[in-house]
Amino acid sequence: MLRAVLHITDYVGDMLRATLHIGDYVGDMLRAVLHITDYVGDMLRAVLHITDYVGDMLRAVLHITDYVGDMLRAALHIGDYVGDMLRAALHIGDYVGDMLRATLHIGDYVGDMLRAVLHITDYVGDMLRATLHIGDYVGDMLRAVLHITDYVGDMLRAVLHITDYVGDMLRAVLHITDYVGDMLRAALHIGDYVGDMLRAALHIGDYVGDMLRATLHIGDYVGDMLRAVLHITDYVGDMLRAALHIGDYVGDMLRAALHIGDYVGDMLRATLHIGDYVGDMLRAVLHITDYVGDMLRAVLHITDYVGDMLRAVLHIGDYVGDMLRAALHIGDYVGDMLRDTLHIGDYVGDMLRAVLHITDYVGDMLRAVLHIGDYTVGDMLRAVLHIGDYVGDILRAVLHIGDYVGDMLRAVLHITDYVGDILRAAL
Repeated sequence: MLRAVLHITDYVGDMLRATLHIGDYVGDMLRAVLHITDYVGDMLRAVLHITDYVGDMLRAVLHITDYVGDMLRAALHIGDYVGDMLRAALHIGDYVGDMLRATLHIGDYVGDMLRAVLHITDYVGDMLRATLHIGDYVGDMLRAVLHITDYVGDMLRAVLHITDYVGDMLRAVLHITDYVGDMLRAALHIGDYVGDMLRAALHIGDYVGDMLRATLHIGDYVGDMLRAVLHITDYVGDMLRAALHIGDYVGDMLRAALHIGDYVGDMLRATLHIGDYVGDMLRAVLHITDYVGDMLRAVLHITDYVGDMLRAVLHIGDYVGDMLRAALHIGDYVGDMLRDTLHIGDYVGDMLRAVLHITDYVGDMLRAVLHIGDYTVGDMLRAVLHIGDYVGDILRAVLHIGDYVGDMLRAVLHITDYVGDILRAAL
């Protein structure tokens, strides 16, 4: 036990030049005063003071008046700390260095419960210049109000508000009126959130800065299920100017419609639509009519997609920008097998201008015909590449190149029957 005084008058070398003092230390208990008057070296130049510390309990005051070095120049204060409970006030007066210049305050903290007020009046440095307030926090439950009035620095200049948060449930309203800095200038609102369920409405009114200028809305979200509507009316900034809509989403299943009306900025100007999505299966239609910006200007369409299988049609009508101007088509794709047709009509831009066609592709086997009609650009062939019937690793029909130009052969390469690693016919 130290029952007397430790005192240092002048310690030099970026160190304190005044006085460190401990009054009376008994066992694990300091019953007197710890005091530092002037500590130099980007350090405090005023006073750190503890009046009475007993056991694990501080029953008096910790105070710093002037701390320099991009640090606080006013006062840090703890009123009365007992055990794990702060029953008085923590206060920071003026903190400089892109920091707060006003007040951080905690009213009464008991155990793990804050039963009073956390308040910041003026926080500077791309920070809030007004007020952050928590009304009454008990245990893990906020039963009062969190409020931000004016937050500056590409931040909100209005109000963030939570009325009543109990346990894991928000039973009231989260609202932002004016959020500035490429941010929304209107309102974000959650009506009534209970447990993991939102039973009311999330709404964004006017979001500016290459952002939406209209409305995002969720009607009624219950559990993991959205049973109402997500809707965006006007989204601006190389973005859609029409509507995104989800009709009814239940569990992991979308049973209604996702729709984008007019999407601008090297983007589609027409319609993306999903008809009916159930589980991991799309049983209806994905459709893009007009996609602009070195992109397709025609139609991408899927009629019926189930599990990992496409049982209908994928089609691209007119794709522009050194791209195909005709049609890519897949007839019926089941599992890992294409049992129908892949077709490219006219592909432009140092590309083929004729036809690539696969009639029946099953597993790793091509059982029909791969054909390129006229590949005319660059140092490429101007005739025909044809494969008759390819099964497994075996080509049992014909590979043919008619006329290949550009330091290349100008006659005919022909293989009649290639089995395994063996050529059984004629080259």
